[in-house]
Amino acid sequence: MTKRFFVYAGLFLFAMVYNEIVSRLEAHGHDRGYMGFIVAVGCLGTLLGAAILIGWNAFWRVFECFVAAGLPMIWGSVTRHIRERDNVARMQREDTGKYFMPGG
Repeated sequence: MTKRFFVYAGLFLFAMVYNEIVSRLEAHGHDRGYMGFIVAVGCLGTLLGAAILIGWNAFWRVFECFVAAGLPMIWGSVTRHIRERDNVARMQREDTGKYFMPGG
């Protein structure tokens, strides 16, 4: 068995376990606003496996590329969640205001 086989098998097992974790987060709604981070952790796991095959110097170069491309995605995921949460809160306040009569 080669080193590549063990790396690929390890990555496969990592993906199976991580998929289960993400599935449980989604089932309870805990992924809302954190999807960018969830994807980043999955990418990091894959990169760490790749580092065994490509070496740490190459790993850091690829990692830097993922950071450059991933940060805007994480920022966007968080800001979209905050915007959605604020819109829901605003709509709830407006809806409640329709039925609330001061002094009544």
